[in-house]
Amino acid sequence: MAPRKRISKSNGPQGGFVASATSVKTPVIPTSKIPAPLRFPLLAILSMALSSILYTISAEFTAGDLANVSRSVNDWPQITGLVVCKIMELGVSWFSGFDGYDVASLTLLSHLPPLVLLTTCYSIRPTTMLSCLAVDLLAMAIPFNLLRRVSPAHADDAPQGSIANRSIVTDLPTQVFASLLASGVYAFVVYGSYYTWLPIHLVTNFDGLRSMGGIYEAQFLTLALLYIPAGVAAKVFLFTPATASKKDFADAQRAAFDPKTATLEETLWYNVWGFSKRGRVMISRTAILSGVTFLYSWLQVYASIEGAESLGAAGWACVWAIAAALTGVAYYWVINVEEISN
Repeated sequence: MAPRKRISKSNGPQGGFVASATSVKTPVIPTSKIPAPLRFPLLAILSMALSSILYTISAEFTAGDLANVSRSVNDWPQITGLVVCKIMELGVSWFSGFDGYDVASLTLLSHLPPLVLLTTCYSIRPTTMLSCLAVDLLAMAIPFNLLRRVSPAHADDAPQGSIANRSIVTDLPTQVFASLLASGVYAFVVYGSYYTWLPIHLVTNFDGLRSMGGIYEAQFLTLALLYIPAGVAAKVFLFTPATASKKDFADAQRAAFDPKTATLEETLWYNVWGFSKRGRVMISRTAILSGVTFLYSWLQVYASIEGAESLGAAGWACVWAIAAALTGVAYYWVINVEEISN
């Protein structure tokens, strides 16, 4: 029988449960040799420069489509606002500790909604959408790959013991199932919105829609197949990191919690945030995904598409933020089945 982990009491923030030296230590991930204070500024410069270069190259293929539906951004306050939003987007990923896989997945899921709107209701060519999405992915992921090592959850050569549930994380059928589950959730939410409140909302709050045929003719199975890349991205960003999470100090506190002897502070902590490490990772990442998806989609639609009203952009963004949240809920249920353990 494996030796039990001893928990002792001290004056910690939640009653001070202190794990003994037998607690599992999280492996240290090597980082860039560039001084820490310089990494994020360098990341921002590289990302924006790369984005500018790639959009300039792709303009020959996309400008004709996008110019007819885009708002003109000419004054400095608008340009400054977009730059600040870009830095904030980079900052969320950098200071949340995401690696290149996380950033690419988050970018795909949050940048997809405005492009889907353009192809569905503004007759923009799918090749234009794919070109813009590829530029955004490259401009975000490449700087992260240069300045931050891949996390053990996404690394094929992760050291033994660096992640939990390795057999599940690397199991192909499980990864396929997780991807299809996410694509199905996204398709369900979008399809349900298409056939209920969304058409009236779009017509009311968007001036210049070219066609609603893409909405009225949509089929659930077709959407589920089209959103498989989004499902893969959701699996990479949500399912894999949560499943691979190892127990930490908070899990020791959670296991040692006794409602009969716990203080009010300990009881509040247990009831509000007393989830397993897997649960906490899933909840926090789902919140980030939903929040970034909503904010980016709302801003991009309202600021970039001619005739879009703020309320209309918010409604479109809500569809995709809800899809992200429900995907996180579905994954939370999956990772807490009895067979998955830390």
